[in-house]
Amino acid sequence: MESLFNPIPISLLLLLLLQFVATVVFIWVLNKFAIIFIKGDRSKRLAYFYIPILRNFVGTCYIIYAIYMLLPYQPVFVLFITISLLLSNWKMVQNFVQGTTYRLVRGNLIGSPMQIGKYYGKVLAMKDLHLTIQTSLGQVIQIPYTKVVQSIVIKTTEEEKTEVQNLAIIIPKPQITAQILKEELIEKLISFPWVMAHQPIEVIIEEKDIDNVEVKMSYILEDIARADYVSSEMERFLKEL
Repeated sequence: MESLFNPIPISLLLLLLLQFVATVVFIWVLNKFAIIFIKGDRSKRLAYFYIPILRNFVGTCYIIYAIYMLLPYQPVFVLFITISLLLSNWKMVQNFVQGTTYRLVRGNLIGSPMQIGKYYGKVLAMKDLHLTIQTSLGQVIQIPYTKVVQSIVIKTTEEEKTEVQNLAIIIPKPQITAQILKEELIEKLISFPWVMAHQPIEVIIEEKDIDNVEVKMSYILEDIARADYVSSEMERFLKEL
């Protein structure tokens, strides 16, 4: 009868160690450099959303693979450790699995209005274990995915609650390049909780004359009552460059 406590070959441990290092390096390179090679603002936003999901998938596959490889040699020990870790971190495991599934099924909801229980606000971030929303009062709340899965995503119609804003401002030629200026403007617009970050944001910079350029911006506001505030803040931001 085969023993339940067979010695694990050193070669297998070294193989798993090398694969672990390769997995960590792959995830690090993915997080560090993948965005650099992606062109276009919309593509980059999608990459920021889906790369963490890919990272989680790769890490989970390695863990399952390592358990599968070690199980024939030390089944009792491996099962005991695996079950113990799962039970001691059950809430985290639930949020991790449901968070990954939720993001894959629902897609990128950053910028969307959402009601979760008594909280209503705009989605600021979709992390591995929780979703972050900002309420109309400015409170930033982190809600675990175990509570989010039953949430209601409130879709607004453009005629009722949203409005496309077109803003054109003439400024002196800045010292920075047009591409850097464009990226800074998009980042500034996204920082406003009323600008719908998941919708297209367009920034065009045109030369007006020798000394001036015209900056044209197009974005969608969730709350049209904030239109004057956002436009005045963007104008102030441009003049301070």
